Amino acid sequence: DMNQGEIFDCSLLGDRAFLIELEHVGTMGYGKDRSGSLIYLHDTLEEIKKANGNRECLIPVHVDGDGHCLVHAVSRALVGRELFWHALRENLKQNFKQNLDRYKNLFQDFIDAAEWEDIINECDPLFIPPEGVPLGL
Repeated sequence: DMNQGEIFDCSLLGDRAFLIELEHVGTMGYGKDRSGSLIYLHDTLEEIKKANGNRECLIPVHVDGDGHCLVHAVSRALVGRELFWHALRENLKQNFKQNLDRYKNLFQDFIDAAEWEDIINECDPLFIPPEGVPLGL
């Protein structure tokens, strides 16, 4: 049952993980990212590689930088396509609302309580940032 509700329940994908086939790793716009991510993730990726017997088990993949890059990347990691970005944002928004007190407590040293309304609003798939503010998630 893939949940045919108004908003897709992304928790149904929780036991999934996508394995990109080796022949697709080099595919431009789909496989291994060729932007700056290889530079700033280098040390982290090397540690992961060492922990996995010197095998490359995790690569940064290309996703569109359209303000939805985080949820595009999560969707790609789950199913290999950017299909669930909208549902992921809706689920994130809903999760923040349902567990707001927990998140406020958890991140109180980093995020001012007054910022949470903006954070939740930015989760909306239709969110348009104010002029001069970079794109969101």
